[in-house]
Amino acid sequence: MSDTIQSKLGKTYVRSDIDEAALLSEINTLKKQGANSRCAECSATPTAWASVSLGVFICTKCAQVHRSLGAHISKVKSCMGTYEWCPDEVAAMKAVGNEKANQIYGVAPPPVKPLDHSMGGDLFNRAKNRYEKKMYASATPPAQKSAPPPTQQSGGIVWECKDEDW
Repeated sequence: MSDTIQSKLGKTYVRSDIDEAALLSEINTLKKQGANSRCAECSATPTAWASVSLGVFICTKCAQVHRSLGAHISKVKSCMGTYEWCPDEVAAMKAVGNEKANQIYGVAPPPVKPLDHSMGGDLFNRAKNRYEKKMYASATPPAQKSAPPPTQQSGGIVWECKDEDW
């Protein structure tokens, strides 16, 4: 096993410097809070996965949808303890979360029929429109604070936050 680990957001860490149990515990706490307890795409429970590049918690079916979007849009990671979490990934999830993501990316209109989770299905198209085309994002920013503008790093989104911003 390597002495270092690279996060899905591109940062490299010394493996022995990471408290994996504490980071996973933090993710498990975050995924149960408010809007994070329901999938950012279809509102299903539980949220067993996350898109660390977008900062949203998602269900197992929608994790497949996010994988189909491509890693240049969504970098998917399990919250079930099968993947190692890095500090920058946990920070991204804390900085955004499902509620703030709705402010940033907007919310797709309610479906008129049950959502199709297949590649090229309704949910895939809604997620592509939401995150890649940003079709649902409001032209007017919400009154309350939203996450700062993202910057690109290694194809993922990294949120640059200062303590005084939050």
